[in-house]
Amino acid sequence: MLIVAASHHVDAAYIGILVPSALWLSKLPPQGDRLSSGRTFSIGVLTVPFGRLYERMGDDMLDWCDTRIRAASAKPQWIADAVTYYYDQVRGGLKDGQTRADLGRWQESITHKIGIVQLISLDTTPARLRESLRRHPSTQHISKDADDDPPRLARRMESDALSELNLFLAYVYRLGYHKLLIYPFRPTAYRAPPRRTEPMTPDL
Repeated sequence: MLIVAASHHVDAAYIGILVPSALWLSKLPPQGDRLSSGRTFSIGVLTVPFGRLYERMGDDMLDWCDTRIRAASAKPQWIADAVTYYYDQVRGGLKDGQTRADLGRWQESITHKIGIVQLISLDTTPARLRESLRRHPSTQHISKDADDDPPRLARRMESDALSELNLFLAYVYRLGYHKLLIYPFRPTAYRAPPRRTEPMTPDL
Protein backbone atom coordinates (compact mmCIF):
# COMPACT_ATOMS: atom_id res chain seq x y z
CA MET A 1 0.00 0.00 0.00
CA LEU A 2 2.86 2.38 0.86
CA ILE A 3 4.56 1.66 -2.45
CA VAL A 4 1.37 2.38 -4.35
CA ALA A 5 0.83 5.60 -2.42
CA ALA A 6 4.38 6.74 -3.17
CA SER A 7 3.67 6.24 -6.85
CA HIS A 8 0.78 8.76 -6.55
CA HIS A 9 -1.94 6.16 -7.12
CA VAL A 10 -4.06 7.58 -4.33
CA ASP A 11 -7.25 5.66 -5.16
CA ALA A 12 -5.44 2.33 -5.05
CA ALA A 13 -3.84 3.30 -1.75
CA TYR A 14 -7.24 3.99 -0.18
CA ILE A 15 -8.49 0.62 -1.40
CA GLY A 16 -5.46 -1.00 0.20
CA ILE A 17 -6.51 0.53 3.51
CA LEU A 18 -10.25 0.01 3.32
CA VAL A 19 -10.49 -3.56 2.04
CA PRO A 20 -8.41 -5.30 4.76
CA SER A 21 -10.00 -3.08 7.42
CA ALA A 22 -13.51 -3.94 6.26
CA LEU A 23 -12.70 -7.63 6.13
CA TRP A 24 -11.39 -7.45 9.69
CA LEU A 25 -14.30 -5.41 10.96
CA SER A 26 -16.84 -7.72 9.33
CA LYS A 27 -15.59 -10.57 11.54
CA LEU A 28 -16.04 -8.68 14.80
CA PRO A 29 -19.06 -9.55 16.95
CA PRO A 30 -21.64 -6.77 17.19
CA GLN A 31 -20.65 -4.64 20.18
CA GLY A 32 -22.02 -1.27 19.13
CA ASP A 33 -20.43 1.40 16.96
CA ARG A 34 -18.30 3.04 19.64
CA LEU A 35 -14.83 4.44 19.22
CA SER A 36 -12.31 4.90 22.01
CA SER A 37 -12.85 8.67 21.77
CA GLY A 38 -16.51 8.29 22.65
CA ARG A 39 -17.74 9.23 19.19
CA THR A 40 -20.08 6.93 17.38
CA PHE A 41 -20.26 6.10 13.71
CA SER A 42 -21.67 3.40 11.49
CA ILE A 43 -19.33 0.88 9.90
CA GLY A 44 -22.18 -0.68 7.94
CA VAL A 45 -21.03 1.06 4.76
CA LEU A 46 -17.84 -0.94 4.93
CA THR A 47 -18.91 -4.23 6.45
CA VAL A 48 -22.23 -4.90 4.72
CA PRO A 49 -20.85 -5.44 1.20
CA PHE A 50 -18.12 -7.75 2.46
CA GLY A 51 -20.51 -9.55 4.77
CA ARG A 52 -22.77 -10.21 1.82
CA LEU A 53 -19.78 -11.46 -0.15
CA TYR A 54 -18.95 -13.97 2.59
CA GLU A 55 -22.60 -15.02 2.78
CA ARG A 56 -22.70 -15.51 -0.98
CA MET A 57 -19.56 -17.63 -0.87
CA GLY A 58 -21.11 -19.68 1.93
CA ASP A 59 -24.36 -20.11 0.01
CA ASP A 60 -22.47 -21.32 -3.05
CA MET A 61 -20.64 -23.92 -1.00
CA LEU A 62 -23.83 -25.11 0.69
CA ASP A 63 -25.61 -25.47 -2.65
CA TRP A 64 -22.61 -27.29 -4.10
CA CYS A 65 -22.50 -29.74 -1.19
CA ASP A 66 -26.28 -30.19 -0.92
CA THR A 67 -26.56 -31.09 -4.59
CA ARG A 68 -24.03 -33.90 -4.18
CA ILE A 69 -25.49 -35.06 -0.87
CA ARG A 70 -28.97 -35.36 -2.37
CA ALA A 71 -27.64 -37.33 -5.32
CA ALA A 72 -25.75 -39.81 -3.12
CA SER A 73 -28.41 -40.22 -0.42
CA ALA A 74 -30.82 -42.21 -2.60
CA LYS A 75 -29.01 -45.47 -1.78
CA PRO A 76 -26.58 -46.28 1.06
CA GLN A 77 -24.03 -47.79 -1.32
CA TRP A 78 -23.98 -44.59 -3.35
CA ILE A 79 -22.72 -42.72 -0.28
CA ALA A 80 -19.63 -44.92 -0.09
CA ASP A 81 -19.17 -44.89 -3.87
CA ALA A 82 -19.48 -41.09 -3.96
CA VAL A 83 -16.84 -40.39 -1.32
CA THR A 84 -14.47 -42.82 -3.01
CA TYR A 85 -15.07 -41.16 -6.36
CA TYR A 86 -14.45 -37.64 -5.01
CA TYR A 87 -11.40 -38.75 -3.05
CA ASP A 88 -9.87 -40.43 -6.08
CA GLN A 89 -10.43 -37.25 -8.10
CA VAL A 90 -8.59 -34.92 -5.72
CA ARG A 91 -5.95 -36.90 -3.85
CA GLY A 92 -3.50 -36.94 -6.74
CA GLY A 93 -3.38 -33.15 -6.78
CA LEU A 94 -2.92 -32.67 -3.04
CA LYS A 95 0.62 -31.67 -2.12
CA ASP A 96 -0.07 -31.43 1.60
CA GLY A 97 0.20 -34.87 3.20
CA GLN A 98 -1.91 -33.86 6.19
CA THR A 99 -4.80 -32.76 3.98
CA ARG A 100 -4.63 -35.98 2.02
CA ALA A 101 -4.59 -37.97 5.26
CA ASP A 102 -7.62 -36.07 6.62
CA LEU A 103 -9.66 -36.77 3.50
CA GLY A 104 -8.50 -40.38 3.54
CA ARG A 105 -9.75 -40.87 7.09
CA TRP A 106 -13.15 -39.50 6.13
CA GLN A 107 -13.31 -41.79 3.12
CA GLU A 108 -12.36 -44.80 5.25
CA SER A 109 -14.87 -43.95 7.99
CA ILE A 110 -17.73 -43.43 5.53
CA THR A 111 -17.13 -46.66 3.64
CA HIS A 112 -16.85 -48.54 6.94
CA LYS A 113 -20.19 -47.21 8.20
CA ILE A 114 -21.94 -48.06 4.95
CA GLY A 115 -20.42 -51.53 5.22
CA ILE A 116 -22.14 -51.85 8.61
CA VAL A 117 -25.44 -50.79 7.03
CA GLN A 118 -25.10 -53.46 4.36
CA LEU A 119 -24.14 -56.07 6.93
CA ILE A 120 -27.29 -55.36 8.93
CA SER A 121 -29.40 -55.55 5.77
CA LEU A 122 -28.10 -59.09 5.24
CA ASP A 123 -29.46 -60.10 8.66
CA THR A 124 -26.03 -60.89 10.04
CA THR A 125 -25.38 -62.49 13.39
CA PRO A 126 -24.88 -60.28 16.48
CA ALA A 127 -21.38 -61.64 16.97
CA ARG A 128 -20.31 -60.74 13.44
CA LEU A 129 -21.87 -57.30 13.74
CA ARG A 130 -20.02 -56.58 16.99
CA GLU A 131 -16.77 -57.73 15.42
CA SER A 132 -17.29 -55.44 12.43
CA LEU A 133 -18.01 -52.47 14.68
CA ARG A 134 -14.80 -53.08 16.64
CA ARG A 135 -12.70 -52.94 13.48
CA HIS A 136 -12.82 -49.17 13.18
CA PRO A 137 -12.20 -46.48 15.83
CA SER A 138 -15.31 -44.54 14.83
CA THR A 139 -17.62 -47.43 15.80
CA GLN A 140 -15.70 -49.22 18.54
CA HIS A 141 -17.59 -47.41 21.28
CA ILE A 142 -21.00 -48.69 20.10
CA SER A 143 -20.10 -52.34 19.62
CA LYS A 144 -21.71 -53.23 22.96
CA ASP A 145 -25.07 -51.83 21.87
CA ALA A 146 -25.20 -53.69 18.57
CA ASP A 147 -27.70 -56.27 19.83
CA ASP A 148 -30.31 -53.75 21.00
CA ASP A 149 -31.81 -52.51 17.74
CA PRO A 150 -29.89 -53.32 14.51
CA PRO A 151 -32.29 -51.41 12.18
CA ARG A 152 -31.90 -48.30 14.31
CA LEU A 153 -28.13 -48.77 14.27
CA ALA A 154 -28.23 -49.00 10.47
CA ARG A 155 -30.11 -45.70 10.25
CA ARG A 156 -27.59 -44.09 12.58
CA MET A 157 -24.66 -45.37 10.52
CA GLU A 158 -26.19 -44.06 7.30
CA SER A 159 -26.93 -40.68 8.88
CA ASP A 160 -23.38 -40.42 10.25
CA ALA A 161 -21.94 -41.36 6.86
CA LEU A 162 -23.96 -38.64 5.15
CA SER A 163 -22.85 -36.06 7.73
CA GLU A 164 -19.23 -37.03 7.21
CA LEU A 165 -19.67 -36.86 3.43
CA ASN A 166 -20.99 -33.32 3.86
CA LEU A 167 -17.88 -32.35 5.86
CA PHE A 168 -15.68 -34.08 3.29
CA LEU A 169 -17.30 -32.14 0.44
CA ALA A 170 -17.03 -28.82 2.27
CA TYR A 171 -13.33 -29.47 2.81
CA VAL A 172 -12.87 -30.35 -0.87
CA TYR A 173 -14.75 -27.20 -1.91
CA ARG A 174 -12.48 -25.00 0.22
CA LEU A 175 -9.50 -26.61 -1.48
CA GLY A 176 -10.78 -25.22 -4.77
CA TYR A 177 -12.26 -28.31 -6.42
CA HIS A 178 -15.52 -26.73 -7.57
CA LYS A 179 -16.07 -28.60 -10.83
CA LEU A 180 -16.28 -32.21 -9.72
CA LEU A 181 -19.00 -34.12 -11.52
CA ILE A 182 -21.96 -35.16 -9.39
CA TYR A 183 -22.01 -38.82 -8.37
CA PRO A 184 -23.92 -40.89 -9.39
CA PHE A 185 -23.70 -39.75 -12.96
CA ARG A 186 -26.89 -39.13 -14.91
CA PRO A 187 -25.83 -38.65 -18.51
CA THR A 188 -28.49 -37.50 -20.92
CA ALA A 189 -29.89 -40.43 -22.77
CA TYR A 190 -28.63 -40.48 -26.31
CA ARG A 191 -31.16 -40.99 -29.00
CA ALA A 192 -29.99 -41.82 -32.47
CA PRO A 193 -31.60 -39.69 -35.17
CA PRO A 194 -34.24 -41.51 -37.21
CA ARG A 195 -32.98 -43.03 -40.38
CA ARG A 196 -34.15 -41.57 -43.64
CA THR A 197 -35.79 -44.16 -45.79
CA GLU A 198 -35.87 -43.64 -49.50
CA PRO A 199 -39.16 -44.40 -51.14
CA MET A 200 -39.12 -47.67 -52.98
CA THR A 201 -39.64 -47.44 -56.72
CA PRO A 202 -41.07 -50.39 -58.55
CA ASP A 203 -38.78 -52.20 -60.95
CA LEU A 204 -39.61 -51.43 -64.55
